[in-house]
Amino acid sequence: MTGRWSIDGDVIDGDNGDFKVEEYKRPTMEIAMEKPADAPLPGEPFEIKLKVKSLSGADLNHVKIAYQVIRERTYYYNTPYINPIVTDTLGYTDEKGMLVIKVNDVNLPKKNLNNPDKELVISYRLSATATEATGESISQENTFYTSSWPININIPAAKQHDRKNLPKLNITAKTENSKFKVKEVHISIFQNIVVPDTTRSETIDQWLYTKDQLKAWFPNEESLQR
Repeated sequence: MTGRWSIDGDVIDGDNGDFKVEEYKRPTMEIAMEKPADAPLPGEPFEIKLKVKSLSGADLNHVKIAYQVIRERTYYYNTPYINPIVTDTLGYTDEKGMLVIKVNDVNLPKKNLNNPDKELVISYRLSATATEATGESISQENTFYTSSWPININIPAAKQHDRKNLPKLNITAKTENSKFKVKEVHISIFQNIVVPDTTRSETIDQWLYTKDQLKAWFPNEESLQR
């Protein structure tokens, strides 16, 4: 049944909420985002492509797309900063149903952008809504990252190895930015040692209530069965 509905919890919890039920409307188009093929470094301009097409596969030209790009967070030495909107405007798809969004984060602080000893990671969020001439609209939201160390390191190691027959690992490093050249990869291997927790004792040294009382109140408590 369509309409707006509400749910009220009991008096103790007091949880409540509401939701809306509408008739299902099958969409006739879809929107997809294509991230930059060459991952940009922090501070570099880059392009994002939005593709709009009908579910029958046909490209939709001259479709209005309102979009917004926000620099969500900047991580430098694990310190987050909330940052402003990078762009907020609209555009129209070309004859192939494509809209190219040019992004240039001119307000990004330039300090520490090229520090070779620390990684700078910036996340951007794109929100886009495409509206056709009929009034139908569809939205897309996606997040992607730029890094001053755009490297993927692959270590093909299994979870367990026989210590008497340790394999040779073919470790590879691949960059996602053609301008970034990998010179050296430093790898450290550590042995994980399980340290027993001695801060918690399983022995009860004092009872505020008798065991019989507690067993009656909490029949499933394991510590009372000892």
